[in-house]
Amino acid sequence: MDDLLNFPSDILFDILSRIPIKSIVILRCVSKPWLDKLTDSFVMNCRKKRPKLLSRYIPDVSYQARSKHITEGFMVSSVDYGESHKAVEVNSTMPDIHSYTGDFEAWNSCDGLLCLTYCKEFQRKVLCLWNPTTGDYMEFPTRDHCPYSSLCCGHKTVFSVGFNPNVNSYFAIRIETHSLTCHAPCSHVYIFYLAYRSWWHALEICYKIPPKQGALVNGALHWLGASCTGTSYDLVIAFVIKGRKFQEVPLPYFGDMRTFSMDITELGGELCLFCDFKSSVTLWLMKDYSVKESWTKMFSIKKPIGEFHTRNLLIPLCFTTSGALILIKVRTLVLYDPKDGKLVSLKIEGIPGRSQAFTTYIESPVRIKSSSQIFDYYT
Repeated sequence: MDDLLNFPSDILFDILSRIPIKSIVILRCVSKPWLDKLTDSFVMNCRKKRPKLLSRYIPDVSYQARSKHITEGFMVSSVDYGESHKAVEVNSTMPDIHSYTGDFEAWNSCDGLLCLTYCKEFQRKVLCLWNPTTGDYMEFPTRDHCPYSSLCCGHKTVFSVGFNPNVNSYFAIRIETHSLTCHAPCSHVYIFYLAYRSWWHALEICYKIPPKQGALVNGALHWLGASCTGTSYDLVIAFVIKGRKFQEVPLPYFGDMRTFSMDITELGGELCLFCDFKSSVTLWLMKDYSVKESWTKMFSIKKPIGEFHTRNLLIPLCFTTSGALILIKVRTLVLYDPKDGKLVSLKIEGIPGRSQAFTTYIESPVRIKSSSQIFDYYT
C-alpha cells in the first residue's frame, strides 16, 4: 500500500481528487507514511482539482404556494460538472428553510465550508456555516440583537467566511455599509472567530461594499467597492486576512471603454474580473496577484441577440475539466466553449426547477461541532 506514495505527484493528485473524502480519511489510518503525506493542505489541494457545483433549486410550484413559506422542494443538489451533468441530492440534513425565493444567499466557501444566509421562522435572518460533505451545520449568534438583514438599521450587509492561520481559526466577516452616509468612514467591519466565539468590531473603512458574493483568492477576500462619496462600484477591495487590513486591487487598463458594469469572482483559483458591456461580457484573470500588468483578457462572450441591454446577464461560475466555462444566466446554467465560441444551455438531470442559487465548493473533511463551535475532522 505504501508503494502508492512513490507514484508521481500528478498521478497521486488525480487519484485522490476522484475517490470519496471518507476513503482519504481512512487512508490516513493505514500507516504513518500515509498520515504524514495526507496533510490537511495536501488533501485540500487534491480536492480543488475537481470541485463541486452546488445548486439550490426551486420546485415548479405556484407563487401563491411559495408565499406561504412552504419548505417542500427547497432542496440542495451537488453536481460534479467535470464528469457528468447529473445532479445527486446532498444527503446532509439542513434545518427547515422558510424562505421567499429572494431570501437565500450563498456568499462564498472556504475549505469546503459554505457561508449562507436565509430566512427562518418569523422571517428571522440566519447566518450559518454548512459543510455539504459532512452535513455539519452551525448558526452564528446574532450581533447585538440586530437581525441579519440587508435593511437592518438602514445598512447594506455583506458576509464571507475565511481562515486566519495566525489565529488558527475559521471566521465569518460581516461588513455593514451605511447606505445613507456619504462621509468617511461609511462601513463597519465585524469578525467572528470560531476560536473566540463572539463578534468583535474590527475596523471602520472608507469604502461602500454592495451585498454581493465575495471572492477568496491568495489569502484575501475581495468585493466590489466604492468610495464613501462615490456613486458607482468601480473599485476592487481586498481584505488581507493575515494583516487584517483593507486595500485596493489594481485594475486592468480598459482604454477608452468605460461604459460598462463589472463584478468579481474566483475562477480556477485566480481573481476574475468580468465586465458587462452592451453586447458582450469580457473576462479578465489576474495571473500574478496584485500585479496590474498581469491582468489577462481571457474571453469576450457575445450576448444572445435581443439581450444586449440586459445587465448581469452572464456570471462566470467555474471551469469544467475540459476547459469549458460554466456561467449563470438568470437562474439557469449555460456552457461556453472557447474553442468554438458557442454559448449553449447546460441541462442538469435531477434539478426539476429553476435554481435560486449556485455556488462551488470542494469536498472537505472539516467537521463543525455545533455545541462548542470548534472544528475537528473525521475519525
